[in-house]
Amino acid sequence: MKNHSFILKIEKPCSENVSAMPRHDVGLYCSHCEKNVIDFSKLSDDEVIRIVEKLDGKVCGRLTKKQLERIFVATQNKKVSPRLNTILAGLFALGMLESQDSSAKEVAKTQVVLQHNFLDENNVAEQKMFEQIKPADDSTKNIIRGKVVENGTNSPVRFISVTIKNSTISTTTDTAGNFKIHVPDNLMSDTITLQVYSIGYEMKETKIAKSKLSDKLTIGVAQEQMIMGDMIYTPPPKNKTPKKK
Repeated sequence: MKNHSFILKIEKPCSENVSAMPRHDVGLYCSHCEKNVIDFSKLSDDEVIRIVEKLDGKVCGRLTKKQLERIFVATQNKKVSPRLNTILAGLFALGMLESQDSSAKEVAKTQVVLQHNFLDENNVAEQKMFEQIKPADDSTKNIIRGKVVENGTNSPVRFISVTIKNSTISTTTDTAGNFKIHVPDNLMSDTITLQVYSIGYEMKETKIAKSKLSDKLTIGVAQEQMIMGDMIYTPPPKNKTPKKK
């Protein structure tokens, strides 16, 4: 399957409870169907196309509603991104890519090592993945404290990533939805922008004035409309202009 563009469809969406599914390196595991579910929700068109091609279209996927309403178009960029290598390595570890597949050889060269570790009920692995990175010799006086809740219910959202935009400074909320993040001196400006994201939620950006850093924030996030199930692909209708992302 070497199409320059195609439309992805899920004709029979899965109704299984996603929150009860353990996560692994490339998505989720559905114990009901005994299938690995690949999470395509945050991947680029090129990454989605490469993965679907490698798996010959035989895949159970999780996509946003918006992804299923547009055409995926491949670019001329032949470079394999580190993220794609990581995903391919994970697929190989899960046994979803055959050993003779050329992509598996490419991944071996990158020496990417992934472990197929399911998270425990406390999501400890996920929490560690988003532990805050705090540069040395930076001031600790610039601290932002807040809480992340779900829109509509005000329920705390635990283990969701909170990142200072355009930086590697990140932390994660605790079981009560609370977080604390240090802003290094070199990132201080009149306005600090936080990005809040986790699988299953729409990314939320919040701008904080420097004068308000000491105020405790409440950030509301909305659940992303996600659809999961066995994917099929079809060529786009003739003379139809692909929608831009």
